[in-house]
Amino acid sequence: MENKVVRIVNKKDELLYGILSFTDQSVKNNIVIIFCQAGLSLKSGVGNQFKLMCDRLASFAYVLRFDQSGTGDSQGFVANNVPMHDFFRKVMQGCFVDDTRSVIEWVRKNIAEARIILMGQCGGCLTAAYAGSQFLDDISALVMLSPPFLLLPEKEKKEIRGYDANIMLRMYLRKIFTVKSYLRLFSGKSDLKLFYSTVKTLIRMKRFNIQAGKNVPIHHRLNREFWNSLQLFIIKRKRILLLYPEYDKETYDFERYIKPYLSKAFSSKSIDLLYIPDSEHSLMFKKSRRYVDNLLGQWLERFWNEAPLGS
Repeated sequence: MENKVVRIVNKKDELLYGILSFTDQSVKNNIVIIFCQAGLSLKSGVGNQFKLMCDRLASFAYVLRFDQSGTGDSQGFVANNVPMHDFFRKVMQGCFVDDTRSVIEWVRKNIAEARIILMGQCGGCLTAAYAGSQFLDDISALVMLSPPFLLLPEKEKKEIRGYDANIMLRMYLRKIFTVKSYLRLFSGKSDLKLFYSTVKTLIRMKRFNIQAGKNVPIHHRLNREFWNSLQLFIIKRKRILLLYPEYDKETYDFERYIKPYLSKAFSSKSIDLLYIPDSEHSLMFKKSRRYVDNLLGQWLERFWNEAPLGS
């Protein structure tokens, strides 16, 4: 495998530094995977997993991973000591989209007849979809690992999500039949605030449950920009791969609020939906990472051998 340092100038005339990895087979396939990082603290993932994953993917395709402006070796400025909650809001608003557009343009100019696949993890999925929707004729596929379809809650205090609320409800139902629970309640140590938050979330879930509409999910925190970007890929019949870890909260949100509205895309086979068993959002265990590597390898082989769906 060869690694080549590339320098890309973004719209602000800032230098973005990236690494292009490839093998002889990559050159033959002419597939270029642009990997979009999730954010500052997850650039390489747990145990450098994304770097290792990109290195393994280079046996199938060119792989270009890069530092967004203000991160790593790239020029630009990102404020230090920004709470992750606030920073992720900026990612959801598309703070790295222009950088990704510049990277796509670099690939178009420097790799002839490239079949570009945009790939991201978590917030990187949003960046990939936002940027890719502006270059649909140049993008062949979109690969997303655990994409969040729901925006973060507006209030700073942490909101209990549906997945947690259902688990907490089962726990409270068990406690009803335990004497120790009542002793703790009267001792003043019981976390009534958590209980009330759980009830509040469950009520909200009922209120904003899936409703019939113009085939658009109904949820008070739906990321409509991401949804609309994804629809553009579907309309153009671009290949889409969704990967969700079994125990990820994003998986619960997707299953409950989003999946029913993608039935046409599933029936047309423009979307492949695969699950990663016994794993969570960050894929901390090597078993999960190996499983993902195998899934991606198999999917890329099919992608290479099959005629592209999109124009």
